[in-house]
Amino acid sequence: MCGKEGNITKSIVEGTEMEVCQGCAKFGKSPAPKAKFKPKFHNKPRVRSPIPRDQENLKIVENYAEVIKSKREKMDITQEQLAKKVFEKESIVTKMESGHFKPSIRLARKLQKLLTVKLIEKDEAKKVDVKSARNNSGVLTIGDLLKKK
Repeated sequence: MCGKEGNITKSIVEGTEMEVCQGCAKFGKSPAPKAKFKPKFHNKPRVRSPIPRDQENLKIVENYAEVIKSKREKMDITQEQLAKKVFEKESIVTKMESGHFKPSIRLARKLQKLLTVKLIEKDEAKKVDVKSARNNSGVLTIGDLLKKK
């Protein structure tokens, strides 16, 4: 502040951190020591967990849109009220009821519980017996799998 050189320290004078001499330092406060920043999380990329085994064979019923809409109307609640109850946006409920958005297994479970309807069923995909699908040479090819289906 005064321009003296020599023994200079940092001081906060009227909200501004400045380098001042010892004489001018009495007009301000000494700054608090800065804490070192330690991140709480490591910079590891997030990895999505695979689908849990209990959800591998599940699928949403084909007529989910009609089921949701008809049950909601029977319960005499609006799309907005349903959305709030399942913690989703109203636009998601609108899209589900029109068939433009297929709910996830998690969301379908919430809707099942709230509306007391069946929205999830087991996926009855045909399984191919790999051992019997092999050709005469014992080598399994994609063609062998297609023939068995």
